[in-house]
Amino acid sequence: MQIRQGKEENLDRIAWIHAQSWHQTYTGLIDQVFLDTRTPQDSRRRLRLLRHQTFLVVKDQRQLWGFLSFEINRQCGEIHALYLLSQAQGRGWGRALMQEALRQMRQQGCREIVLWVLPQNLRAVRFYEKAGFCADGAQQWVRYGQPVRIVRMRYQKKQEEQS
Repeated sequence: MQIRQGKEENLDRIAWIHAQSWHQTYTGLIDQVFLDTRTPQDSRRRLRLLRHQTFLVVKDQRQLWGFLSFEINRQCGEIHALYLLSQAQGRGWGRALMQEALRQMRQQGCREIVLWVLPQNLRAVRFYEKAGFCADGAQQWVRYGQPVRIVRMRYQKKQEEQS
């Protein structure tokens, strides 16, 4: 397993992972009609609009299995996406992506790091909590076909990082 910066030539694979992961993750959690519109082509178009973000990818000897994207605005980091194909979950690869992203953001001076998550996505919420995030009470409604509520989670430095 290797974590590295995503490259332009990875865009097609990242878009495919993005679309596949939406179907694997959000079926039953968001409007199925909206979910059916999530294609690799749609993901590719959306991801191209996000050039200001940093993309990290996880790969084995053969292929990419997942990615994480984040951006830094002043001294605040925001994780926008963390998607790992279901076949690659449970191997520590998502944790490795998250640790590298947190390391890079802290190294670049981030004083706070946030992300937004569907609270019904319990697996993701538990994952983020184990990584050091906790819900801070902020929420907003987004439209994925039908409106859904997402909550903000904020990174809390772990004890070993504070020294």
